[in-house]
Amino acid sequence: MSRSRYAECLAFITHSWFRLDGGAEPKSSLACARVNVLTTKVDRYRALSEQTALMDAMSEHDGRVNLSLGSNTIIQVAAGFADVAIEFARGFATYEALPGLYIGVKTGRTILDLDGNPITSKRDLAEIFAAFRKDSTHPKRTPFVATKDPALAEQLIRLLKRA
Repeated sequence: MSRSRYAECLAFITHSWFRLDGGAEPKSSLACARVNVLTTKVDRYRALSEQTALMDAMSEHDGRVNLSLGSNTIIQVAAGFADVAIEFARGFATYEALPGLYIGVKTGRTILDLDGNPITSKRDLAEIFAAFRKDSTHPKRTPFVATKDPALAEQLIRLLKRA
């Protein structure tokens, strides 16, 4: 906690200091929203492009797709640099998502699985790492939506087309 009552963070990539307050005015709809997605492989781009209802809702009032990596997708929502973070195609390797989940939950973001259940950073770490040791190419994965506004998280889940 800082003097401003908000958690603060240093972004090592941009060398900037920012508050994890989610920004001044969180979006309550996808119109004009900034949506973070993990985009490292062609399959993830394809999966996003197939989400036509989601893309149509975002395109209203010129929404944006932010390309981001790992836990940073959630941390940017906590800082207000993005309105939404989603990972629906495969899910993050759970051990990679843990820092973002922790910061997102601590800063009051709404983080849900694709069934609408809350996700926290409280995980069975022994299970996560046992799965990784058993087969490091197929770790336990966590799909999610993260927002500052609970209604927006629920809207996302309704729009996402399940594979």
